[in-house]
Amino acid sequence: MISEKYNIFLSSSMAEFKDVRSLIKTNFGDLFEVFVYEKDAGANPQSIQETYMEVLSKCDLYIGIFGTKYGKYTIDEFNGARRRKMDCHIYERALADTENRDPELTDFLFGISKVEDKNGLSTCWFNDDSDLISRITKDLARWIKSRDLSTSSLKLDMQQKYYCNRVSQSIDFRMKDREEKFNFFILDGVREQSHSSLVKRFSLDKTATDNVKKTIAISDKGNLERLKIFIQMQLFEKFGIKPLPRDLSLKSLTESIMHDGFEKVFAVFRIEEDLFHDKNVLETIRWFANVYCDANSLPSGSPNFYFFLIIRYNETVKSKKKAIQRQLNKFKTYDKLDELVDVNLEDIRLWLEENDIAESETSQDAIVNEYFDEKTYPMEQVESRLSKLIFDFNNEDQNLIKLMNKY
Repeated sequence: MISEKYNIFLSSSMAEFKDVRSLIKTNFGDLFEVFVYEKDAGANPQSIQETYMEVLSKCDLYIGIFGTKYGKYTIDEFNGARRRKMDCHIYERALADTENRDPELTDFLFGISKVEDKNGLSTCWFNDDSDLISRITKDLARWIKSRDLSTSSLKLDMQQKYYCNRVSQSIDFRMKDREEKFNFFILDGVREQSHSSLVKRFSLDKTATDNVKKTIAISDKGNLERLKIFIQMQLFEKFGIKPLPRDLSLKSLTESIMHDGFEKVFAVFRIEEDLFHDKNVLETIRWFANVYCDANSLPSGSPNFYFFLIIRYNETVKSKKKAIQRQLNKFKTYDKLDELVDVNLEDIRLWLEENDIAESETSQDAIVNEYFDEKTYPMEQVESRLSKLIFDFNNEDQNLIKLMNKY
């Protein structure tokens, strides 16, 4: 999206490209301020050169169109744009016989092809006026995107690197989703991830991802009964429901949320690693699944419930991770969702598209080739490489921006 009109300086032989100059100004006038000398200069006490140099200093992009005629002002305009380090798009008419071209222009175009510093300079050939307009249209679309990316404040959160293998993990989730009245899942992951990000990695369902932001803490409340009440109160509060006195049953909660038309209900419980071995915490987890969640107590037509139990650990403390995973295996009611699976290039391409980094297959391939050199990776390696990619994106790395705009 363009937030303001960009200024384009159109340079060419007036006589040779009279109709094209007028057509470009008309076609692109809604999106750009296109300076065409014969239409925009007007009566001016300044010299021709002073006029176009003043306008050139205020423009964002130079477009030069060259056919057979050489014009000293046209060449001077190009050199002025390069001195100002403007982006320059050069369009050269393809000729069957270059002998029809002025020798000075031939030398000039040959010199452009030999320029060592091509930063901001692009050249291409065109066959006729229609082909020229088509090429300019496509090039301007790419230029706008690169311009907006290099000047926008859009930044990617480093959390995004954890979402790359959502396709594979979503398949794993769906295979374990028995679509029963109650569905319990356990996830564990490093502390750097948010609780909601862990759940989002397993579901491409927007309804699910929109309902996992508010988590329910299972923490030390001194005794078992107080902890149970604390959890039930949080469950009601998650859905904005004020529980009736002395009625914290799942039946009461379900009757309230059925008015909202939910077909599936998602809730996320979080446990910090230091409390995972607490006796009351472990007993509460079992009680919730085996006693509180009683399908026979629910009204007819009630939604299915999806409960995610999240345990985050400090990755550097390997002993805690292993101890937690041993405990997880004891909870037969809960399905374990394996977090760290191999990631393939299709996952990475989808990640690039979802984060508006690369839409075309060409740009996706270019970025994949730059940052990845294998077909599959363990998730840990992917996260490391995506950290670099996100860093480059947030710091407006020019090489990455070029890759993003390949078509």
